[in-house]
Amino acid sequence: MPGRIVHGVGDISSRAVLVSNTNKSLLEDIRAILSEMGIDSKLYLDTKAGVRRSTITSWKLAILGRDNLLRFRDRIGFSDAGKSGTLTAMLDSYRKHGSESPMRSMW
Repeated sequence: MPGRIVHGVGDISSRAVLVSNTNKSLLEDIRAILSEMGIDSKLYLDTKAGVRRSTITSWKLAILGRDNLLRFRDRIGFSDAGKSGTLTAMLDSYRKHGSESPMRSMW
């Protein structure tokens, strides 16, 4: 089920796979399924700098981080070749060795 939802309405940003919907309960269900598959995600109100972007309450489910994105690709993926290629390019842009973020090594 999460695969069909993400294939249809999923989008890829510079470092995340995103699903937007006005049905928070649906996204919570998808988040639970992703969690069972070992894929962490975040659910948040769709805003920009704390300001609502629309008069309709819309929610975003975000899959973030190299490990979660790899699990998403390997366990669900995209049937759309363009989205699949974009996800592959995003994953290739992460450093090949070491931490996900250069800042992480500072902690």
